[in-house]
Formats: sequence, structure tokens, C-alpha cells
Amino acid sequence: MQRAVPIRKEEVRTVRHELTAEELVLRSKQVLELKEKAMRENVHYGVIPGTRKPSLWKPGAEKLMQAFRLEPQFETTSSDDPNRVIKWEKWDYKNKKQIEGTTQGYMEYDSRCTLIHIPNGEAWASNVSGSCNNFEAKYRSLNPYDVRNTLEKMSEKRSMVAAVLIGTAASDIFTQDLEDMGYLMDGAAGDSGGGKTGADKTPFDKEPAGKPEAEMPFFCTCPWM
Repeated sequence: MQRAVPIRKEEVRTVRHELTAEELVLRSKQVLELKEKAMRENVHYGVIPGTRKPSLWKPGAEKLMQAFRLEPQFETTSSDDPNRVIKWEKWDYKNKKQIEGTTQGYMEYDSRCTLIHIPNGEAWASNVSGSCNNFEAKYRSLNPYDVRNTLEKMSEKRSMVAAVLIGTAASDIFTQDLEDMGYLMDGAAGDSGGGKTGADKTPFDKEPAGKPEAEMPFFCTCPWM
């Protein structure tokens, strides 16, 4: 005689569609507590000169994702134009003068980040975009093929940080990581960071002589194509 084996019903998870004011206040308190107890300035966040709120950095975004049990999922696309050219000037620290050069070959990466709440599969932020291209101030004097992987990782980083700020409602405590935004930090006029208008509007972008880039090597003329 066969015995019937009961089938376990799958657990049904309910997803709430609203948060109360008290719960939102608690969320903000959690973010503040994490900032005070689990983060360090200049490691997880930092204050950019001229700004009021601290900028959230990648390690800080990762701390918030770990605390709130969020999984980032990326969708990244790329585009390139081997014939596109940009002229640039930058400061030569060694010889203490401005130098100029030309970079041929444009690459851009666009990433979209979705944050999934691991316990219930709910999306806390969806398709938050970020982009990076080699015509930004810190990359424009370098061989575009040498920085291809860096551009991809930077676009994902920017989309992830933005998604964390949105998903955890932390924008009242942190701002976007301005350190990565060359068009704001390096004075590249007209360069949107997305790379779709800056070089077209200002084909000869000058960087301010008072803010040279010490960390980057320099190249005079770069005809790699």
C-alpha cells in the first residue's frame, strides 16, 4: 500500500508597495548610523572642495548594499568611433609648461544598474544609468585601447553609486561621487561626461592652467589608428 507524501507549498512572499513616514525616517537613521559606525572619511566617502555634502565613493556604496542586502545587476553597452578626433592641452609638470596633443579614436561605455533586494527579489532601483568615455579630461591624452577596461568599470561604478543613492534614499546625506566626473572637476567646458556633445561643441578643449593633472603621464601626439 502506497502512502501519500504531502507536497510542501511554496512560501508566498508579500511585497509591500508603500513605506510609512516612520519607516522612511528609520531608513535615513540607518544610513546615518552606517556612515558613523561602519564608514570612514576618505575611504568610503569624502568631501570635495566647494561642495557641502560628502560624496559617496564605491567602497561606501558597497557597504550600503551589504547592509541592506542588495545585489547590483548591470547591463553595459559600448560604442566607438575610430575616426573621431579631439585636441587637448594639459600641464607638463616636469617641464612646467602647457603641452598639446591629438587623440584619435572615441570609446564610450553606458551601464545600467538595477539593485535587487536579496531576501525578496524586489527591485529597489531599476536601470539607473552611468557612462564613461575616453574624451573625458583624465583619459583624453591616453591611448584609448589602454583604458578600455577602465572605461567599462568606471561606467558601472557610476551607475552603481547612483543606484545606491536612489535605492536607499541616501541623497539627503550623500551626493554623487564628483571625483569621477572629469567634466566638473577638471573644467572641461561642454564635456557632458557622456561624450556625445563636448568634443563636438569644443574641438579644442583647454584645461585650466591652474588645475593641472599631476597623476597622469603625458603624450604629445597620439595617432594610434
